Amino acid sequence: MTRRTALVAAVALACLAGVGYVALNWTKASVDPGVDEGRTLIEAFLDDLRKGKAGVAWDGASTEFKSIEGRESFVARVKATPCFREQFTFSSTHRIKVNKDDRMEFAFVSSKSGKTVRVLLARERGAWKVDRMAL
Repeated sequence: MTRRTALVAAVALACLAGVGYVALNWTKASVDPGVDEGRTLIEAFLDDLRKGKAGVAWDGASTEFKSIEGRESFVARVKATPCFREQFTFSSTHRIKVNKDDRMEFAFVSSKSGKTVRVLLARERGAWKVDRMAL
């Protein structure tokens, strides 16, 4: 192999690597839904909690959410937390770090007690689901 051939091969390999990097990052799935889509999904989740349907809410959550807290434990915790029977209103979003990834956290405030619920969503099997919730 001549020097010129080696140089051409090295440049071609570098160009391919660059194109691959750009394509990978450009097509990378978003770690967040849009604000309106996320807000609507979380409002439905919180509405289930308010209506006493914590089991239904848990059933629709992500696998990660379910692995953090079992169904019976979640239902009992929601029943024992009076503010979950209150109406929550969307307050804001902001960026936080989760496992080195920037994620959008949705905040909802109770109209009665003023408590804030923070929720993260995750994409699972093509659908956004509640992934984490903190009161």
